[in-house]
Amino acid sequence: MSFSIEKEVPKREERISATETFGGTLTDLVQARQNGCLQNKSRSFAQTFNCQMGLALSMINSLPGIAVIMHGSVGCGNLTHLDKNYLTGNRARGVNVKQLVWGSTHLDELDVISGGEEKLRQTIKKMDALHRPSAIIVMTTCSTGIIGDDVDSVVEDMRTKVSAPI
Repeated sequence: MSFSIEKEVPKREERISATETFGGTLTDLVQARQNGCLQNKSRSFAQTFNCQMGLALSMINSLPGIAVIMHGSVGCGNLTHLDKNYLTGNRARGVNVKQLVWGSTHLDELDVISGGEEKLRQTIKKMDALHRPSAIIVMTTCSTGIIGDDVDSVVEDMRTKVSAPI
């Protein structure tokens, strides 16, 4: 079926007969799939769940003593404020939960046009000086991938200028 003649493109779950959630056992799930009844009509759908950076961030945040820099717009770090995976996982393991240390290069429209490499350098210096982390992890976002900042070269250059490994 061609979606180009439709006024509204069907939601992903409708197009591929999938579901985002399922309540029941694995046996129930297999039976529902065989009967073609996987779709959960009582739930609303959100097209933007987690981006790939958000998923990686949840894993990285579990490393102790690190500082994370999101090289992109400040909105890309919003998942860090309430990282439930970090909080819940550490509490379940009996780990004393500490405040996550993260920063953003906070790229704006002008930076997207002219590049954000200098902001990344300054953010790495500031993060190292303020927090003295055991390591600094630089994460790139969609915008920095699109504009083509040479993050690897900036990181390589900054390794000799800060005390934390990057």
